[in-house]
Amino acid sequence: MPKRVVAFFSGAGGLDAGFTEPDYEHVALCEIDPTARSVLRRHWPDVPIFDDVRTFPCEEFHGRTDVVVG
Repeated sequence: MPKRVVAFFSGAGGLDAGFTEPDYEHVALCEIDPTARSVLRRHWPDVPIFDDVRTFPCEEFHGRTDVVVG
């Protein structure tokens, strides 16, 4: 079973690219820059992308996350 990843400060996904299937599955990304978010959407179209770490719904991912990167 893949480890579930939440990534903060994702930028255009450079760090996230290292956490790839089959070992990892992104469950959420967080990036404030709209241009970078558009790149993330192309690479992870089915993963929710949040725009501010200060308002990220942590409780929604509690128990559903194995790895947090940032």
